[in-house]
Amino acid sequence: MLTLSQLRKRIGEDGWYARQFGADAPVIEAKKSLARSVLETFTRSFSTSEHTEVVAYFVPGRVEVLGKHTDYAGGHSLLIAADRGFFCLSALNGTHRVRLVENDPSFPPCAFEISPNLEPPVGHWSNYPMTMVKRLAANFTPPADRAGRDAPLLQGVNVAFGCDLPIASGMSGSSALMIMTFFALALPNRLME
Repeated sequence: MLTLSQLRKRIGEDGWYARQFGADAPVIEAKKSLARSVLETFTRSFSTSEHTEVVAYFVPGRVEVLGKHTDYAGGHSLLIAADRGFFCLSALNGTHRVRLVENDPSFPPCAFEISPNLEPPVGHWSNYPMTMVKRLAANFTPPADRAGRDAPLLQGVNVAFGCDLPIASGMSGSSALMIMTFFALALPNRLME
């Protein structure tokens, strides 16, 4: 985790991007621009201070060379990660709600409770993150509470993100959005420690 102050410094450092994307200057500049935009969206959308602790990460899209739609059915796939995808900032918010805002205004912000009983709306972009949160809430809700009360063990998060994947490009943007949502909740909640 980084404070917003530390993140402001880090997003200006070429080396931070070069480790993941290589030394190609135009790619690094594009990622810096995306990161700055997401940071601006985060600070504009949520109550923060320079001491707010955030998790910052990138989730790539992918190109499936062979085996499209076979991997989740137990089959084999040959795929590569793309250098385009989702840049995300996530921070605990002291509630049991997930609040998401994308830096593209054509995708309106959304907020919802962490609950195994969520009913994601069909046809809306929030269907993907809500489905992931519903699954996580089901896995991290005490068994005694699954019958009626929603008492997730997960803390809520504020999430700002941006994407440089072309829409409907076939680069698994919806899958990357779901993985981004997993990390947005799992990392601040320390689920993988």
